[in-house]
Amino acid sequence: MLMKTQFLTVFGAAALAVFPAEPEACTRAVYLGPDGMTVTGRTMDWREDPLTNLYIFPRGTARRGANTDDTVFWTSKYGSLSAAGYDIGITDGMNEAGLVANLLFLPESVYERPGDTRPVMGLSIWTQYVLDNFATVDEAVAELSKEKFRIDAPDLPNGVQSRLHLAVSDPSGDSAMARHAASMVFPIGAPNDGFAQYFTGRSFLAPVSTEQVGIFNVTFEPGCRNNWHIHHAKSGGGQILICVAGRGFYQEWGRAAVELLPGDTVFCGGVYVAKNTSQSASLLEQKNQVRFRT
Repeated sequence: MLMKTQFLTVFGAAALAVFPAEPEACTRAVYLGPDGMTVTGRTMDWREDPLTNLYIFPRGTARRGANTDDTVFWTSKYGSLSAAGYDIGITDGMNEAGLVANLLFLPESVYERPGDTRPVMGLSIWTQYVLDNFATVDEAVAELSKEKFRIDAPDLPNGVQSRLHLAVSDPSGDSAMARHAASMVFPIGAPNDGFAQYFTGRSFLAPVSTEQVGIFNVTFEPGCRNNWHIHHAKSGGGQILICVAGRGFYQEWGRAAVELLPGDTVFCGGVYVAKNTSQSASLLEQKNQVRFRT
């Protein structure tokens, strides 16, 4: 989930809203106050008591990412105060450098990749790995972007699938959610509420040009995807997608998904779906004749 920190502050007001009895996501906010004050908060909108306990972990602790030889090993650089859900996994914490990490539920989260042979990192210790190793968002984003390990996410004790994503902030007010915005020349824009019915997850829309040929910058939060739809083209028209930041996936009906990285261009003449997994992706769209169908 990558967006400007200022927008996060407004979005955080939702933490005071009333949620349904079976929520599918938590809410997190970063507040930038006077005199350099930074406050990170989150709700725990869960269907039952996660039996949270608090633990203090000292620096210099040897750890492993999973109970297997094919895993990640490290020694903690920073001490931390961490919260454990069901007493089996770290959901939240802050280390002695002031870095905050929060694990939040997101049903659209996807970890699996066919034939993935990278070392295993258990979802239950992923948050603690970040708290142990990084002092700033800069450090965390730089290292996690290398994607050196894969996430193993077994079901929770109540049988619910572990579909979670990680958010990180530091005392400077920097948030990993702001990094995506800074990585591209086009604005993220406003929440794409007008087309929300055609998306699973949250997206943002920024018109770049509405003269002659419409060009729009569309940003997908992690886990966001389009519903299946058709572009009806005339004389070889359709849609041109240019990935300008992040990482995502494009798929045509009956074909395998294709990974998109900055600079990749796709011509869409038929049915497709643009997907996003672990990072946000922005797609610069050039539209001719477009019709959506769910």
